[in-house]
Amino acid sequence: MFLKLDVNHSKLEVIVLGGITNKLQIDNDNQAGNGIPLFQLKVLQLPNCSIKNAPLFLLNQHRLIWVDISHNKLSGAIPSWLLQNNTDLKFLNLRNNSFTGKLDPFPQHPLSSELPSSVGAMRKLLLFDLSFNNLSGKLPNELVKNCTDLGVLKLNNNNFRGDFFSTHFNLSDLRALELGNNEFTGGLMTKEEFYAEMRIFDVSNDKMTGKIPNGIEAKVLLLQNNSFEGQIPCEGFF
Repeated sequence: MFLKLDVNHSKLEVIVLGGITNKLQIDNDNQAGNGIPLFQLKVLQLPNCSIKNAPLFLLNQHRLIWVDISHNKLSGAIPSWLLQNNTDLKFLNLRNNSFTGKLDPFPQHPLSSELPSSVGAMRKLLLFDLSFNNLSGKLPNELVKNCTDLGVLKLNNNNFRGDFFSTHFNLSDLRALELGNNEFTGGLMTKEEFYAEMRIFDVSNDKMTGKIPNGIEAKVLLLQNNSFEGQIPCEGFF
């Protein structure tokens, strides 16, 4: 079944479609000429809808709080305008697509694949999931410095590089951090209080070095295939 969206629904705020067993397909290959939508969405959930291109009506949305377009067939550029136009986002799930490119803080084109420094303006962001794409390069400092409400950050299974826990790192409320299967370097956060509420901590299959700090009490702890030194603290595990 294919969906065609009526842009004249002026009171529309929530679109929830898709799911694990979904057979719905959204055909947005021929979106031009549909006009500027009269609605302003707050929630958009379109997982597993076989979407190949970002819906153009999103260009005119600036009140989004919750966006889930995971498990689709999106490729090429991450739509940077989605981040720039919706600084009140709390939940952003782009998992398991085929996005490529670097997350550069200074994009040269508004429709490029590079994540702009304005990502740091999304200070209300609680969950950010870019896992299982083909993204590369260093993360913009603004992400780990300004998005201080983040509780879940998933960047695993990409090609990111650089020192994740740099001097700019300021994310103290994380409960789940998944960085595995990238090329992150540098050492781990040494402050014990950082791990106090951690449930999932995954830095497996990266290029990190240094000592394993005390205080890691995550329910799921994945450190393999790095160059760490020392012993894993066992207190709290058994």
